[in-house]
Amino acid sequence: PQASVQGAEHVKAGSGYALSFDGDGDYVRVADVKAMNITGANLALECWFKIDDPKATWRGLMGNYHSGTGGYMLAYTSDGVVFYNGAIPDGPGCSIDTGDGRWHHAVGVVDNGAMSLYIDGVKQGTSAFTGQQIKPSTYYFEIGRYGFGKAFSGQIDDVTVYDTPLTYAQIVNRYRKGKR
Repeated sequence: PQASVQGAEHVKAGSGYALSFDGDGDYVRVADVKAMNITGANLALECWFKIDDPKATWRGLMGNYHSGTGGYMLAYTSDGVVFYNGAIPDGPGCSIDTGDGRWHHAVGVVDNGAMSLYIDGVKQGTSAFTGQQIKPSTYYFEIGRYGFGKAFSGQIDDVTVYDTPLTYAQIVNRYRKGKR
């Protein structure tokens, strides 16, 4: 689907490019809400990110989740990363050093309703809500923002959304191949 970039800039990142967000309203929006409105019991979200403002809270990395009404999202808080799915108000999360200046690989997986979060190829947590379905969302899929005004400060790269779960072996392989 097509996306519009609002203020974010392409910057050199390793051997390729990433999008840089200034934390002051930059984001990317996918225009086709239906294409990103994945529902059911299976999903995987994946991205690489590097944080410039480790003290900011609840900044969206990617997703179409909005205040418990539906959708899915990977976000960072001032001390870690969380994975939400509109079917469940509390998905898995973990603490990481958000001020380390390093790139991190985040993957959220919904596999037959059970949610798992992986950071840098390591499983960080699971919410065992087997049988839950991902609720539909009427919100845009956005990169670098959660809701209105929760803009990300840093860089995001290689954003991918799947309507199937990724296996642990696939996640570790993707982390190792893309390690920055």
